[in-house]
Amino acid sequence: MMMYPSNLPYPQFPEQGIKQQPNRISSEMSTGRTRDRRRHITVPAEETLVFRMPKDKAAAFLGWVEHALNGGIRWFQLNQRTELGVVPIQIKMKSHPLENAKSKGGRFFYSVKCEIRQYPIQSEAITVGQILAPHTLDEFVEGVDMSRYYTESWKQ
Repeated sequence: MMMYPSNLPYPQFPEQGIKQQPNRISSEMSTGRTRDRRRHITVPAEETLVFRMPKDKAAAFLGWVEHALNGGIRWFQLNQRTELGVVPIQIKMKSHPLENAKSKGGRFFYSVKCEIRQYPIQSEAITVGQILAPHTLDEFVEGVDMSRYYTESWKQ
């Protein structure tokens, strides 16, 4: 997988942030309630990146998009600050940088809508550990009194 070139200025992340595509299917039941289910385990997300570059870097950036990313249709990795810290994420441009390009004061601005293959989420094991802290999962399981839920009253 191609990495974003380290010699190019890093893109800026505008305030609109990341938008994940819907991952829920809702079915209306005969009672009037709805039944909700997950569509997929992972769904793509979208964000807009703004690349601000001087003239010489802009030429290198457009060359990289055109030749290395085949016009922007190939996936590439970009280090991005997330809730888990700075992690590499896989991104694909949904539009070519020249579709929304501006020039101001000798600098070039490219606003590009991008698709994130999978936004990084911490693992289930880490989440359980954080929720149960200061106890462990083993301590929690040992402390559960199942007799409250499981009775042999049917044997009588």
